[in-house]
Amino acid sequence: MLDYSTRLSIHPGEISRMELPYSEVCCAMGVAGREYDVELIERDGRYAAQLIGVTGHRISFPITYGEAGIFRDAAGFYYYPPMSAVLESRQ
Repeated sequence: MLDYSTRLSIHPGEISRMELPYSEVCCAMGVAGREYDVELIERDGRYAAQLIGVTGHRISFPITYGEAGIFRDAAGFYYYPPMSAVLESRQ
């Protein structure tokens, strides 16, 4: 189980490197468990995650932020677990 007591915030327009979860969408795209740059984007008041490849190109279409392992707290802030928490959860 991941420890979310330490978490990293991400704001719309920011790009962060994160390990993608084994969500249904990430598994279908073949990116689950791999590190990618992810940009939290906003379109028409809705938020999504855009995966970015090593050459800076956008991978496919934006996916929901939840499928990318980004969460929203009660105050409306978006966050994701640090990679150290992901690595510790595997031990």
